Amino acid sequence: MQKIEYRIANPRDGKSIVDYFLMASEGFLEFLLDNLIPGFSSKQLLAQAIASPDGLRSHKNCYVAECDGKIIGAINIFPVDALQEEDLSLFHGERLAYISDFREVQDWGSMLLSTIAVDPHYQNQGIGTQLLDRAIEHTHRNGIERISLHVWADNAIALKFFTNREFKAMGGADILPHPRLNHNGGTILMNRFVRGLAFRRDAIYRVFTGVK
Repeated sequence: MQKIEYRIANPRDGKSIVDYFLMASEGFLEFLLDNLIPGFSSKQLLAQAIASPDGLRSHKNCYVAECDGKIIGAINIFPVDALQEEDLSLFHGERLAYISDFREVQDWGSMLLSTIAVDPHYQNQGIGTQLLDRAIEHTHRNGIERISLHVWADNAIALKFFTNREFKAMGGADILPHPRLNHNGGTILMNRFVRGLAFRRDAIYRVFTGVK
């Protein structure tokens, strides 16, 4: 079996990570970002955001799974309260309306798992679970007790994945259908507490390393 490394992302990973942002959003980011700045695609804008040392989509807020030098999965995670300070001055009309619908339904005070995606050729090998574990550990290290995320309401596979990992539905965002969106029915907001798993991992680490 090929060895898979899990690590925090770096600026050079941007062009690879952007594909996972777009994969996870399933049309939503393209709808929001394509030609938001004339002449720039959603992929170009996201690549710049990921390469930047600042911002919610920065590589500093991403972890990746890497196999033989290839990025095969990624997550983006940040405190959800940071959304309240994000600059939306470039967004107008229906784009701003869709963002507003999404932002109205959040688990404020939690860590938001904004993106999680795995290369289709590497799925069903536990990579998504390993990336989720990194998100949980990251949440714990930052002193936050809950991790939250949005799942498209009609995405049965994703709902099952997160339900099986102790996430609970706690609301939903009524996102209206749009020709550029691949899903109907809005999103479901899910969350879970993280301290139990994180504390167990810390205890095991201390036993085997002697670290106090």
